[in-house]
Amino acid sequence: MNLVEILSERQSSKNVKQITLAALENPVIVKELLTIMDKGTPRLAQNAAWPISHITDAKPDVFIKHQKKLLALLRRTDVHAAVHRNVIRIFHFLKVDEKFEGELLEICFHFLNIKETPIAVKHWSIHIILKLSKKYPDLLNELKAIIKLLVQIEGAPAYNYAARKLKLNY
Repeated sequence: MNLVEILSERQSSKNVKQITLAALENPVIVKELLTIMDKGTPRLAQNAAWPISHITDAKPDVFIKHQKKLLALLRRTDVHAAVHRNVIRIFHFLKVDEKFEGELLEICFHFLNIKETPIAVKHWSIHIILKLSKKYPDLLNELKAIIKLLVQIEGAPAYNYAARKLKLNY
């Protein structure tokens, strides 16, 4: 399967389905998609992010051994927003290796504090922090303060949901 060729074509559900099915059967394709998201052109990286989302829905555990690379992608500022959105979403569904929890939390809080971060990335960051706060309850105070600000400044439904979940009065 020539992923670059397929991803260079106009995006289509048919191509995404073809790549997703192949990746679920062959872990090498998952690795190739991650490499394209890392080293490909912005357009190829964006197109590779779409099947990544479908792979996550079907079998998020295929990304367990790629957590270090995924975190590196989240740290990059020169990637398309679709890359951040789909990579952060993987971590929501993944059992995060304990050695990566601190770095992931740092990235999530960073995304929440940057005004330009797309709402979807902030949404998944909130969910990851909430998930990890069961293990690290001290995170909730910082998250509550950020959510209050986000509700006041941006007021997006994702932040209102988080505020209700945290029982915040705003």
